Amino acid sequence: MTRPLPELLESAVKACADAEMELALIDGMKRQLDAEAAGLPAKLENCVNQLDTLALKTLRGTADVQLLKVRGALNKVAKTGPLAQRSADLQEALAVIGAANARLPDLETLVAEATNLLNGVKKLRESADDWEKEKLRYAIRTELDAVRALADEAFQQAQGGDIHAALKTLAKGDQFVIDAGVKKKMAANEEPDAADIQAIIGREGGDAQLDEMIKNLDESTQRKVVRIAFQARFGCKLEMLHDNTFDVNDPQYDGSTMARDGSGDGWWTTAEEDKKSPDLRRFYKVMSKLPAKHTRDNAKLEKFRYRDSETADSSWAWSDYNEVVMNEGRADKSGIYGCGRPEEVPDDVKEACKPANDEPITYFDWNTAHEVGHTLDAKLGFMKSRTNQSKFAGWREHVGSDEVADALIKEYAFDDAYVRDLLNGGAPAVPAAPPGVDPVDWSQKKTLVDAHYEKMKAGNNPWASQATAKSLAIGGRVYQQSYDTPSWTSYELSARQEAISGYQFRSPLEWFSELFAAYKSKKLKPDHPAMEWLTRLDSQ
Repeated sequence: MTRPLPELLESAVKACADAEMELALIDGMKRQLDAEAAGLPAKLENCVNQLDTLALKTLRGTADVQLLKVRGALNKVAKTGPLAQRSADLQEALAVIGAANARLPDLETLVAEATNLLNGVKKLRESADDWEKEKLRYAIRTELDAVRALADEAFQQAQGGDIHAALKTLAKGDQFVIDAGVKKKMAANEEPDAADIQAIIGREGGDAQLDEMIKNLDESTQRKVVRIAFQARFGCKLEMLHDNTFDVNDPQYDGSTMARDGSGDGWWTTAEEDKKSPDLRRFYKVMSKLPAKHTRDNAKLEKFRYRDSETADSSWAWSDYNEVVMNEGRADKSGIYGCGRPEEVPDDVKEACKPANDEPITYFDWNTAHEVGHTLDAKLGFMKSRTNQSKFAGWREHVGSDEVADALIKEYAFDDAYVRDLLNGGAPAVPAAPPGVDPVDWSQKKTLVDAHYEKMKAGNNPWASQATAKSLAIGGRVYQQSYDTPSWTSYELSARQEAISGYQFRSPLEWFSELFAAYKSKKLKPDHPAMEWLTRLDSQ
C-alpha cells in the first residue's frame, strides 16, 4: 500500500535534518581532531629520534608505539573523504590522539632524563680522568674508583632500559664527586667548600661519614680545614681566642668578660689558621658523640670559642650569649678527671651510682661534654622546671638570702639581724647577749654561725667535700653559696648518695652537666637512676 504524500514528505524532511546533524557533528569532530593532532606526530618523532641512540635504544619502544598509533589513526581518517567519514571513526581517532597527548609529557620527561643521564655519565668519567692527573690522587683513590664503577653501572642500566635505576646510580656517583672534592682539598690543606660539607651531612648517615673524614686527616692538617667542617657539623660559629685574651697582667683584663661577646669580642686567632689542629680535632671528636639535636639544632650553642694556649683554666657556658668558651689548654697535656672520689662522695654511695669503669678520661674531654650540657639544659629549661623534686636532688635556688638565714637562725638560735647582715656580705657588729642568756654560750653560738657561714661560701668550694656538705646540712638540706654573685642554693643531703662527683653539687646547673658528661663519657652504670631521663634526652 502506497504511503500518503504528506507522510512521505515528513519522513524525507526528518531524514534530511538527521543527515545535516550528522554532517555537523562529523565536521565538528574533524576540526577537533585537526586541532589536537597538530604537531603531535612531529613531537613524537622527536622523542623517538632522541631515544634512538646506541645507549638508549631500548627506551625507544614506548615512544615508537605511540607514534605508530597516531599515524595509523590519522591515515585511516585521511583515506575517506568528508562525506564518507563516520563519527565512529573520528571518535576512535580522537581517543588515540588524546591518549598520545596525555603520554607526551612522560615521553618528553624520559628524553630529558635520558639526556641528563648520558651527560652525567660523561661528566663522571671526565672527572675520574682529570683526577688521575692529580698529585693527590692517592687521597681520593677510593672515590675515584667508585666514580668509574658507578658511571659504567649507570650506562649499563640505561642500555637495559632502566632509566630510573640509572639515575639513582648516577646520583651516587655525584656524591662521590663531592666527597672526593672535599677530601682532596683537606689533603692539600685548603678550606673545603661549606656547601659540599653541608651536602655530606644532609645525607642519611652523613654526620658519621664526615666524622670519619675528620678522623682520618693527617696530623699536619691545619685549623682552617677543620673549622669549616666543625661549623657545619655542629651548627655554631667557631672562634679561636688568642692567649692575650686571658692575660691577667693586661691593664684591660677583666676576667672572663674579655672573652665574652656581651662585653667585648676579645681577640681570636683567625690570622693563625695555618697552625695544626690537634685540639680542635679533639673537640670535634668529643662533640661528634653527641646527638645533632644537642649541638647543631641547639639555639643555645651559637658560638664555640676556645683558647689557644699551653695552659688550662676554667671553661664556661653563657646561656645569655648562647656560647661556650673552652679554656682547657692542650688536649695531650690534660690531666685525668676523677669520678667518685672518696673525699667527694659518701662511704655509702649507692652501688648503682659508682663509676661504671676505671677508664681514664681527661679534663679536656669531660669538660667539653660538660659545657655543651649547660647549653642543652638552657635550651630545654630542664632544671628550672624540676625545682624541689627529690628525683633531681631537690634543688632550690633562693632569691636573696632570707630562706638561708631562716635556716641558720633556727639551727643556732642566734641574733636574727646579725645572721641576715652576715649572709648579705656585711660586717655586722657583735650583738650583746639577750637577757637571761649566758654570754659565753652566746659567744659560742656566734662562733658556730661564723664558721658555718665561712664553709658555705663559694670561694671555699663547699660542694667538693662530703664531710663539709654533711656539716652544712640543716634539716636534711645543704645550704650554700654556689657562685660569688652571691647565689644561694640548697639541695637534699641524701642526693649525694647518688653522686658521681662533688662538683655535681655546686648548683642545679652543674648537677645536670656533670651527669650529662658522665653519661656521654660512659661513666654511668645502666641502672644509675639518672640513666632513664638522660637516655630520653637523646631524642629531645
